[in-house]
Amino acid sequence: MAIESLRDLCTAMDTAAIEIWRRIEFGRLPGRRFDEASVTDNLLFTLQNQVPGLLTYQSNQVQERDSGADWEWWIGDDQAGWICLRIQAKRAYEDNTYRMLKHRGAGEDAFQYDTLIKGCDPDQARYAFHVFYNGWLEGTFEDGTYWAPPARWNACPGLGSYKDCKHAEPRHYGCAIIATRDVKELSAREVAAPASGRYHVQSYLSEAVPWSYAFGFPPWDRKRGADR
Repeated sequence: MAIESLRDLCTAMDTAAIEIWRRIEFGRLPGRRFDEASVTDNLLFTLQNQVPGLLTYQSNQVQERDSGADWEWWIGDDQAGWICLRIQAKRAYEDNTYRMLKHRGAGEDAFQYDTLIKGCDPDQARYAFHVFYNGWLEGTFEDGTYWAPPARWNACPGLGSYKDCKHAEPRHYGCAIIATRDVKELSAREVAAPASGRYHVQSYLSEAVPWSYAFGFPPWDRKRGADR
């Protein structure tokens, strides 16, 4: 994919993330609902139309059960080679958890994320990721902001905290991406916790970034001496 196309893609992804946030926020109001499957359909259709150089393969229900992936993104060309990002999407619920992370896996796999990891081999340029759909009313976690402390936020190019950052838009986390191996590790820590204490958004978002960062992290201030 050309640099121009990547820039267009990242811009389109940030715009889509804000729209997802608005839809989930709206879906929390009485008498409203959020349909995760239809949102994924519309999301991928919109990105494909706006960025023709992006190759997307969307799984049907049987394929999703067997692979653990909602869709795949293929990046590259026949000359340079291809990499594959296999993605499973999960939404934030009204109790501010990703409770469907407990979804069972295929065959003997304990969880769906186990199935997704098993089907990906970095040596074959196949990588497993989760995308979290997020959205909540302003002030849900802290007055006057959409941020959800005490999560550690990784979006600021200047490596600032969510309070100090002047760059990041919190609603770009409407679609947040995280390595599935991190999802598995975080979930394993919560096995012994009471059911009400599992799958909270703050735990997972501490390891996540806006999904557009999957295709290129924004520049940061090297004077701070920290590595991404």
